[in-house]
Amino acid sequence: VSNSTQLTATVPAANLTTLGWAAISISNPAPGGGISSSTPLSIYNVITLGVNHILYDPFTRKLYASVGSGSSTITGNSIAAITPETGAIGTPVSIGSQPTKMALSDDGQMLYTILAGSSSIARFNMLTQQADFSYTPATSTYNASTGGFRDIAVLAGSEDTVALDLGYTSGLALYDFNPTYKTAALRGAVTGLYSGTSLQFLNPSTLLVFNSDTWGTLDNYPITSSGFQYYNTSQHTSSTLLHFGSFKLSGGLAFADYGGVANPLTSPATQIGYYPPLNTNAYNQVVAPDTALSRVFFLGGTNTSTNYYSNLDGIIAYNQSTFLPASVVSLNMAATEGANTSYTGVDLVRWGQDGLAALTSGGHIYIMRGPVVVPQLLNQNSAATLSAAAPANIAHGTGNTMLTITGSGFIQGAAVTWNGSYRTTTWVDSSHLTVAIPASDLVSAGSATLVVTNPGASASGSITFTIN
Repeated sequence: VSNSTQLTATVPAANLTTLGWAAISISNPAPGGGISSSTPLSIYNVITLGVNHILYDPFTRKLYASVGSGSSTITGNSIAAITPETGAIGTPVSIGSQPTKMALSDDGQMLYTILAGSSSIARFNMLTQQADFSYTPATSTYNASTGGFRDIAVLAGSEDTVALDLGYTSGLALYDFNPTYKTAALRGAVTGLYSGTSLQFLNPSTLLVFNSDTWGTLDNYPITSSGFQYYNTSQHTSSTLLHFGSFKLSGGLAFADYGGVANPLTSPATQIGYYPPLNTNAYNQVVAPDTALSRVFFLGGTNTSTNYYSNLDGIIAYNQSTFLPASVVSLNMAATEGANTSYTGVDLVRWGQDGLAALTSGGHIYIMRGPVVVPQLLNQNSAATLSAAAPANIAHGTGNTMLTITGSGFIQGAAVTWNGSYRTTTWVDSSHLTVAIPASDLVSAGSATLVVTNPGASASGSITFTIN
């Protein structure tokens, strides 16, 4: 015992060998003693690959990394799949010169990546795990000597249309890929100078862009069969927002790295609120919103002392509705990053039922999981009731499929298993879940057993899903 507010305890090394978490509680002796509530101890993992970008595929349940030529760990100029629970790295697949930003189609069947070394776009088939083909835009559409391709996004509901940020001197472009002839075509024209970056499709008819090149606005571009027009500012609607910047979408809302959040469905977009850093000397760098958990996660400075300048060192989880920090976990990043004191956050992504993965400019991937992500894991909850799946059955040989699960008593963080193995589950409401079923589960005719388990609860009854 240090004092009435502090204790020290030794955790055996054997308890810290695998990724996960442990519930820590304190017991005071009788009389008048008792056991406290629990707080989680996070046991995280660090992978050093020298990667440029990461994303999570809900169907394979793996993290995908674009690996540059400078990696000293695995073969460079490749796409590598990582199993987050174990940190195991799959065989890297050669993709082209200096892959950077990646984007995944909604159905998880096609991945695109920018090849910075050749000013081109590569297409990667997620079902075969092989490079498909690459396309180099005509140099007349962009200035190859300045800027450089900055971001890419796949059109919602499509595998073959992407939006590309060609660089601040050229603007945005839509490309329609033709998998039969292995080529692509520009739809319409490029937008022209200073159109911004951070591309996110709100729906099949709307592209959202943060215009970091000029006025710092959230811009709304309608998507039509005619594509974009050159240097026509009337083709988009601009919204001026506070604490905004590069952003991600979740639940139809736009969450910015700088803490601002807005509803982009209105015109102009409506500011909803702001997630402030823990103190005025700390700052948040990268966001990972998850409205299905009512949580917004930031990679940022976790020290709460107002007299302390805090560099990037951990995860802050905010309550989505109150805008207040709900939990904080330090990842001791300075020790891992070493002499590189100027490291920054590159990306933060949600994975699986209760996981987060953070990438820094030093090429390290920090992987963690547990109640910091899903606080209901610390509670004793009631079991869910499982009623049905829609569709109720499916033909074998079907590609990746999203099922809707119906029942009652589903709580945030509920997990669906397929024949006993977890499949990526998203909470919709207390009676609906969606679950990502990969094509590999549907190769042959047969049946599968589906079960829902609420965090901190026993499993539901099962239903049988038929594969015709």
